[in-house]
Amino acid sequence: MSEALSWDREGTDWPLREHSRFISQGHLRWHAQRLLPPSSVVSAARPQRIWLLHGTGASTHTWRDVAPILAQHHEVISVDLPGHAYTRGAVDEDLTLSGMARALIALQAALRGKEQPALRADTWIGHSAGAAVALQLMLLQPSIVREVISLNGALLPWGGRAAGLFMPVARALATNPWTTRFLVWNARRPGTVDLLLRDTGSVIDERGHRLYQRLAHNEVHLRAVLRMMAQWELEPFARELPQLQGRVTLISSAQDGTVPPSISARAAALIPGSNLITLPRWGHLGHEEAPAEWASLMLQAMVA
Repeated sequence: MSEALSWDREGTDWPLREHSRFISQGHLRWHAQRLLPPSSVVSAARPQRIWLLHGTGASTHTWRDVAPILAQHHEVISVDLPGHAYTRGAVDEDLTLSGMARALIALQAALRGKEQPALRADTWIGHSAGAAVALQLMLLQPSIVREVISLNGALLPWGGRAAGLFMPVARALATNPWTTRFLVWNARRPGTVDLLLRDTGSVIDERGHRLYQRLAHNEVHLRAVLRMMAQWELEPFARELPQLQGRVTLISSAQDGTVPPSISARAAALIPGSNLITLPRWGHLGHEEAPAEWASLMLQAMVA
């Protein structure tokens, strides 16, 4: 469909809808979900705030089973990144790596409001491209980042000589409206989205399949994804990784069919003091395949 996703149409059964809110910050209207820990946890100890950042083409739905587990211990905020799903108003700058990070810095400040300075630094957990955004946040404004946990992070260029052709091709596709319509048409062919998900190396539930199909069938969402891919430059970002001065944990899956586990290993070698965890199981969407196990790993990384 050529219309943007409608909260009152496609969003009626959205996962964790009861925790959703819409926040206007500058020219962006964010879709965010906020889950609070039980009052008993708040009274016993000061919980942390965790931000969850999805990867390219996904949305808050990817955290549907992880967020409630993390919220048993901490406050949890997940967002649709600019241009994705129900977050509106993104311009091209918002779809760059640094642009997304700056937009999130402004959103974090708006949500913090009049809170005491002691609540300043949060934990940022990013999946795939969302991990790169979280690390870019740490580079731009380390004072608001307590730590970053990367899940199958797309942090470095890969693909050999073909990678040099990717950016020009992506830019050409992003500027041609007929390209997006063709991709939507192709995504609606039976089995197309199933094949793409299978290529991640993950086996997710039927609800997850339906939600990814809903996103892939929407022309506005797909056009934003293409615009993001056309501007996603990891070479300069990779050169900055040795400058990171913060707590970073990288978790990767050996069966990831989207981002090779070697990417996390190479990134860990570049990031001073980082901790690398390589799992023998699961694929690129491991946190959707086994949410309890992955949430446990995240919580362990936070208290290590």
